[in-house]
Amino acid sequence: VHHAELYGKREDKFQALNESDLKNIAWKKLDYSEPYYFFVPRDIKAEGKYQEGFKIDELFGHYNSGIQSKRDKICFTFDANELERIVADFERNDSATIRTKYSLPLDGRDWRIEWAQADLLKGYQIESVLYRPFDIRKTVYTGKSKGFLAYPREKTFQHFVGKENLGLVTVRQQSTFDFQHILATKLMIESGAISLQTKEWGYIFPLYLYPENGSKYSVGEAGNIPVARIPNISTLIAKNIADSIGAVWYPVVEYPTKQGDARLTPEEIFDYIYAVLHSPSYREKYKEFLKIDFPRVPYPKDAKSFKALVALGAELRSLHLLESPKLDKLITTYPVGGSNTVEKI
Repeated sequence: VHHAELYGKREDKFQALNESDLKNIAWKKLDYSEPYYFFVPRDIKAEGKYQEGFKIDELFGHYNSGIQSKRDKICFTFDANELERIVADFERNDSATIRTKYSLPLDGRDWRIEWAQADLLKGYQIESVLYRPFDIRKTVYTGKSKGFLAYPREKTFQHFVGKENLGLVTVRQQSTFDFQHILATKLMIESGAISLQTKEWGYIFPLYLYPENGSKYSVGEAGNIPVARIPNISTLIAKNIADSIGAVWYPVVEYPTKQGDARLTPEEIFDYIYAVLHSPSYREKYKEFLKIDFPRVPYPKDAKSFKALVALGAELRSLHLLESPKLDKLITTYPVGGSNTVEKI
């Protein structure tokens, strides 16, 4: 396979093509390789360095794509009152009346009005969901697939609903722009929470998993310890990170620490990753690799740089979760007085 490229204005490109043939174009032979067989030139040195890092789907063993409702118009609202009115209509009316009132399309393979009605009769709760970046809406959650929500991803979001958790949201592939698809959340996510492009499906990686009540976790010398939650983190990768910064990794918070231990926490790993994935130099250097799979993150060089990146990641996370005190002093203003309420006039 050979490759050539030409930059410039359209007219210049047409002229160059008209004056060229297959023999006099400056082709470059490609050294493509498995598993991707890229038909563009690659920086082999950068690829080798990139492969030395750990993949986030290897670090966070449990992950899932976001909610698919199949009927966003009625399943996601801006406030709970509006959603309650929709639920009341589903409980009181027949399918034909509901379809007409909400202009719903014909039922399909994954969602039917009667399925949604039956699901609501069994009980439900109203929960917040990250629908789009910084766009938090309300939805009905029962956990049942092909109910009011077609795919609520109960296997994953049972670790978020009514619980304290943190999730890393990203995509597996890109179809537009360079890599900028990374966000933190404490909520469930809709599949388009990070991008509206069909190919750029939103995935969430929980920081913690909540075992069933009374579950115990085996932690070696400490025996079986009852735990509220366990890190959704590969012990092998976490230990490698800990070794690189002179710290120790314990798989559960309840694990008894030894005096003088510098303990690596799940939040520090999260914030380190968050800082790296927002680094402009990282995004530029590895942009071709970030287009085709979940990101790889380099292991930290030393404790000093790790702590610096953790601090930056924690600050970014706080801002993106809208929890930072810096947001109390906004620099944005309106040139006229008012309540700052965005409403339909």
